[in-house]
Amino acid sequence: MAIISQVARNWMLSCVSEEKALRKQFVHFMAVATALLLLSSVAAFADSYTFSLVPAGGSVKGAPGSVVGWGYTITNDSSTHWLDTSAVNAGIFRFATLDSGDYFSFPLVAPDSTVTVSFAPAGGSGFGEGLAALTWDLDAPLGFTNSGEFDLSACWANSLGTCIAAAPDVFAAYSATAAAISSAIPEPPGMALVALAAFVFSVVILIAKLAGLLQSHFRARLQG
Repeated sequence: MAIISQVARNWMLSCVSEEKALRKQFVHFMAVATALLLLSSVAAFADSYTFSLVPAGGSVKGAPGSVVGWGYTITNDSSTHWLDTSAVNAGIFRFATLDSGDYFSFPLVAPDSTVTVSFAPAGGSGFGEGLAALTWDLDAPLGFTNSGEFDLSACWANSLGTCIAAAPDVFAAYSATAAAISSAIPEPPGMALVALAAFVFSVVILIAKLAGLLQSHFRARLQG
């Protein structure tokens, strides 16, 4: 019995030792697998995209009380993933109000493609086009400038727009200046032509009168 008991104990100790070794190998395997998964994920979404403002440079001007704004260009440099834009933010504006909710349409940009939308003020529908509009306060000081960066957030997605991985935020610098804008209405080209014709006609009439006077003068001398 003593011999049997010793054999059983040795067998149990052997099983425990093997179990510990298997656990250690399993933990090591999971660590390696997790690291490989993370590395493959990073490699899979090493894609990039660009974001810029229209006009180029992001500088706009407008008189106090006027509405100015920005369009945008977004280029998806990925050849396999769609880019789903999700949010656009900016800094704090003084003497002005920013509106992006009625403008930015959160485009889903296809692989290897570019979307460009110019700014157009909101019409009767209440919705405009572009990235955002800025309405200057009536008392905005001339020469005052709001400046900062627009922050665009997005994710990598499939063709249905379902996000499968986060994309890094990108930024575009802007500036908006309150400036005096001339209200003079340019003269239509047709008005300039009419004025020129009137001048030529006046010159022709004057020459005709001078010719008549000279002719009368010469007749008088001949008769004398």
